[in-house]
Amino acid sequence: MSLERLIGEHDDIEVLSRSIQILTRQEPPDFEKTSILVAQLARDVTEHLEYEYSTVYAVLIARYATVPSAGADRFKHLFEDLRSSWSGYFATWNEDHVRADWTGFCHATAEIFPHLQSCARKELNIVYSLALNDGTIKLRKPI
Repeated sequence: MSLERLIGEHDDIEVLSRSIQILTRQEPPDFEKTSILVAQLARDVTEHLEYEYSTVYAVLIARYATVPSAGADRFKHLFEDLRSSWSGYFATWNEDHVRADWTGFCHATAEIFPHLQSCARKELNIVYSLALNDGTIKLRKPI
């Protein structure tokens, strides 16, 4: 596992998120394109969270669970916030719901994406930095 891969996945998620945000500001709504991008985002996020949890979070939580000042609970809370926010968004905004409540979808998207971007920055600054420092992850994947 590598920081390079994790950041690359964050970048891909960011690009899809921005594309969806752009679509929410266009008239008339492009339901088909929006649904395709939301489905792709759901797949990418799910794969990223699974990989990230197994290779970073689970390792750090186990490693620092007995060190009260290290804040293993902080790692758990950050990950759970990310997972539950994304899960709630994807569970609510499937293709049918996007078509049925475009305005609600646009508002939900405008609210949640900045929150998730903030979580990703915290993750990079706190979790990934610690994982890199203690050897849980490498900077780049081995050649």
